[in-house]
Amino acid sequence: MRHTLYTPILVGLLLAGCSKWNLADKTIKPTDPGPGTGTPPSSLVIFGSKDKKVYALNALTGAKQWEFITNGGTVNTSAAFLNGTVYVGGFDAYLYAIDAATGARKWSRQAAADKFESSPVIDNGVLYIGNDDKRLFAIDAATGNEKWRFTAGDKIIPSPAVSGGIIYVGSSDAKVYALKSDGTTLWSFPTGGYILSSPTVVSGTVYIGSSDKKLYAIDATTGKQKWAAILGDKVNSCPLVVGSTIYVGTDDFKLYAVATATGAILWTTAKTGSFVGGSPAYNNGLVYVGSGDNKVYAFDATNGTKRWEFATNNEIYASPVVANGFVYIGSNDGKMYCLDATNGTKKWEFATGDQIYATPLVLNSGAVAGDYPTISGIVN
Repeated sequence: MRHTLYTPILVGLLLAGCSKWNLADKTIKPTDPGPGTGTPPSSLVIFGSKDKKVYALNALTGAKQWEFITNGGTVNTSAAFLNGTVYVGGFDAYLYAIDAATGARKWSRQAAADKFESSPVIDNGVLYIGNDDKRLFAIDAATGNEKWRFTAGDKIIPSPAVSGGIIYVGSSDAKVYALKSDGTTLWSFPTGGYILSSPTVVSGTVYIGSSDKKLYAIDATTGKQKWAAILGDKVNSCPLVVGSTIYVGTDDFKLYAVATATGAILWTTAKTGSFVGGSPAYNNGLVYVGSGDNKVYAFDATNGTKRWEFATNNEIYASPVVANGFVYIGSNDGKMYCLDATNGTKKWEFATGDQIYATPLVLNSGAVAGDYPTISGIVN
């Protein structure tokens, strides 16, 4: 397979005192693409699975291009990308740097503490990621060396967001933190419950949900509350901001549209069959979400009317990504699905060996590097 560099087009969810870095490298041979497929695909879908592997599929056909085997850790987190390298954390407390074109391991680093449930975010060559041992790490993306760590009061499960050189992240200690690029605290903001929602930062405002049933708007500079919208249940979904509207799911089985300026609820959808914990995605006037009722939904972005639904065979915790005119989403039935974004018709499915919690990373070929946006949802 020819080595081709990829750049992301859209992304759609530790260390103890004596941490140890494992410097051993291990190369995973890429899967043979088969007869007549000597050139790499123009687009890849990359994601982890509970079967302890990371997969890269041809985005148009679903054919496997390579698979990467971890050292024994489930991969429930989403991947980040920079300079031809995919970064992901595992339940084995490892961070992995994987060649996006071949699936070869560039480096891996293990911590002695706990698992990664937070997804990494990269800014200015630094990888930021939270861990279940209450810490947020800043890691040099090129080498895997630790630059600094920050300790919160409880687990850091959400993904961080970076804006203007400031890192924003929520914790199970019910607080939102803003950290400077050296790891010192700029401010912290208390909510009324644990936080699983990843923050979205737009135009100087941090939007984030909490298990206290509220969606918060916080001044990104001062940490002062602008407003708090009371929704129907826990807000574990990451807010998606499209223009002047925020879209977010809740545990009361609904998708909400909220005004960015005031926090007023513009509309809610009819109930799905279960919780909407994943983050929404937007494309061409439609908002897409997965639900605990095993289904993927597409709603009209202007009024919340259901346009279509697609049933998988198990609950959906993962968030969808829209690219190439398709919706890519994983399910707890162990399959990655590619659906027509307009009508929900299935184009292909790919079965892994276990459940898929991770949001996929979709990459296009042709560029050496690309800016990796946070898993948080921002559509300009």
